Order: sequence, then structure tokens, then C-alpha cells
Amino acid sequence: MNALSNFLSRFIIQILGNVLLMFGILILLFREDWRAGGAMLGVIVVAFTILTLLRNIAVPHWAASRQASADLFGFLEERLAGTEDIRASNAKPYVLLRFYEFTRAWFKREVKAALMINIVFNTSLVLLVIATSAALATGAYLYQEGTLTIGGVYLLAHYTNMLVQPVQRLSTQLQDLQRAGASIGRIGELLETQSSLIETGGAALPPGPLSVSFEDVNFGYLEDEQVLKNVSFSLSAGAALEAGRRPSRASSRVSTIPGRGPSAWVAST
Repeated sequence: MNALSNFLSRFIIQILGNVLLMFGILILLFREDWRAGGAMLGVIVVAFTILTLLRNIAVPHWAASRQASADLFGFLEERLAGTEDIRASNAKPYVLLRFYEFTRAWFKREVKAALMINIVFNTSLVLLVIATSAALATGAYLYQEGTLTIGGVYLLAHYTNMLVQPVQRLSTQLQDLQRAGASIGRIGELLETQSSLIETGGAALPPGPLSVSFEDVNFGYLEDEQVLKNVSFSLSAGAALEAGRRPSRASSRVSTIPGRGPSAWVAST
């Protein structure tokens, strides 16, 4: 969300300001000599073509990094809320192992995303070298012809340096655009997520406590990894049932079993 808000708040101003600056510099270069202006215009066209081709190179990697970050912090949230259960089940080694696995996955994806987005930054540096070389070569050629003076050559190099700065700023905005694109994609995926539980029936429940019956209920967060298998019991109205390793450390309430999370899977026969 920070990448998205940063991109939306500064993108228009940065884009318009840098584009106007580039047009102004190109006009001044064409005023000095059309060949100097044409050379710099060619460099700008090549630069924008390359940056356009690289505009989405890091988006899938940032999306994977965001997913790994969500998995890590979702794992931490659930485990911090169940510290007593973890101690009672002697599951601390397992929880730490899973924490290291989630952290490792997030770190690898974050590093890969950073490396991919650095391609855009390094490309802008290469374009700076190309633009400076083109400016110096054009200035030397025009100086030998007598078209430009030494002062004109310096002016050409200075204008070229000023011309490259907007390109570097635009490459920075392109990096924010890729992060924002990954954030927008994540938001779209969340909005399109559908619960795997099928809601049936629309009858209103009567007021007051109700009786509950489970008949051969299977439950799991993944369909192929069930944590409850063929559970059956009945509770009269107002009664409660808790399950745990010890009576003093009862942890899992039956009322939490039919969760409505998008990844929960419940089946009954």
C-alpha cells in the first residue's frame, strides 16, 4: 500500500514536469544545431523504448514477494494468538521450523524482486553513458567543422546532462510503477477470492440457544490435509464442548471449527 500511495501521489507531477523539461532542453539543442538536437532526440527515443520494454519486468517478482510477506505475517499472527496451545502441544520446534521456512521464502523472493527492479536503474545508468558519449562525439564533430565553439560543445554536454536527469527520475517512477502494479494485482486477487464453502439454505434461525449435531465431519485448511476426520457428536441447546490435551489447557472450541476463511475446507457426509 505504501508503494501504491507513493506512486499515485507523485506520478502525475513527476511525469509532466520531467516531460516538459525534456522538451525544453531538446528545443534548446535544436536551436544550437539540428544535428545535436537530432542525436539527443534519438537517444531519448531509444531510452524510452528500452524503459517501456522493462516496465513490467519486476511486477511478478514483487507480487511473489508480497505473497511471501503475507504468508509470513499471517503465520506469525496465528501462532502468537495460540502460544498456550503451542506450549501445551510441545510444538515449539515445529513452529520455529515453519517460521524459518517462511522467512527464508520471503527473503529469497524479496532479493530476487530487488535484483529485477535494479535492472531498470542500471539501464538508466547505461543510457546516461550512451547519452554523454553521443553528446561528446557530436560536439567534437561539430567543433571540427567549425559549427560550434568550445563554449557550444560545453553547452551541448551540459544540456545532455540535464536531459538525462529527467530520464533517471522517470526510471525511478517506473520502479514505483512496478511496485504499485504488484500491489494493485494483489488487491485484485483479494477482491476476487471466493470462499470454498457453499452457503445453502436461507431460513432464519430461531432466537435463543440452539442444539448442534455433527455427523461424520471432516475439516482441514487444505483438502488433502485434514485435521478432523469423521467427527460425530451432538450438543443440546446451551451446552458447550472444548477439546484439548489437558482440561486446564483446553484450546479448540467447536464453535471455531466451521470458519468462513477463504482457505478453510469443511465437508460433511
